Amino acid sequence: NYYLASNVTTTKTIAVQEGASVSLCLNGKTITFTGDANYRYPVFEVKGASMTVTDCVGDGAIDGNNRSGSVVYVEEGSFTLAGGGITLGTIAAFLQLSKSFTQPISQISQQLNSIIMALAGAKRVFELMDEPVEQDGGYVTLVNAKYQGDDLVEADERTGTWAWKHPHEDGTVTLHIKADNEAECLSWVLGFGDRAQVLAPDWLRKEVKKTVYAMARLYHTPRKPADTAENGSSSAAD
Repeated sequence: NYYLASNVTTTKTIAVQEGASVSLCLNGKTITFTGDANYRYPVFEVKGASMTVTDCVGDGAIDGNNRSGSVVYVEEGSFTLAGGGITLGTIAAFLQLSKSFTQPISQISQQLNSIIMALAGAKRVFELMDEPVEQDGGYVTLVNAKYQGDDLVEADERTGTWAWKHPHEDGTVTLHIKADNEAECLSWVLGFGDRAQVLAPDWLRKEVKKTVYAMARLYHTPRKPADTAENGSSSAAD
């Protein structure tokens, strides 16, 4: 253990011998460092040792005289500064230096997190890209359509009217249409006569069947006398 009997001025770094454990009491005195300002050497150098600096009396100080790079350089050892006071400026400087030390570590952590998320997303993207192309085995196509008279037929040009085209092995084609009301749809279907058959929906099949049966009964029923003109002359329908 050591204590200062008077103020000390040194031009060299005070080094602690490796393996030693040193306690220094400033005893109200000041250690002033006047080394070469170009190299910015520390006041104390502790390598593989431990050092404790305290002030048994008070008002002791360590003055780097703006020539030291730091108060102490520690390598594989410990340095403890006990006693004394701390000013608001010292606290502000400590917080600023602490932030300067931790901020790069925080930034690296954030960048690593972004990289990990990007790698996870890239894996899913490449898995999607490697998926085999879906094979379309369907035979139903959406085609342009137009009316030729009362018939809806496929058109090569764009017409603004669309229909689902269902080709069949026997050469027939099924077209799915959209009508504004049931009466319009029924009238359009009946226009095909015996050249088309309604497959769906059921209500339309029933309406067509009902209408056809009514027409058949009408034409199979003998004509009434009222249908024939007076004096046995034939009507214009004949």
